[in-house]
Amino acid sequence: MNDYPPSAVDPSSNLMQISASCHANLLTLSQMVADLHYVICTFATITDWLTLRH
Repeated sequence: MNDYPPSAVDPSSNLMQISASCHANLLTLSQMVADLHYVICTFATITDWLTLRH
């Protein structure tokens, strides 16, 4: 009855897939930024602590 692939029948499903992929990339990027921010804050805290110790 339905011989067409889903993308041919419903272009929005293909668009949703691309959107989901892009969203996943953005989440990965934001996670990397969050990790980097955490590392920088930890480093700054250690540096401040060492500075205060001397």
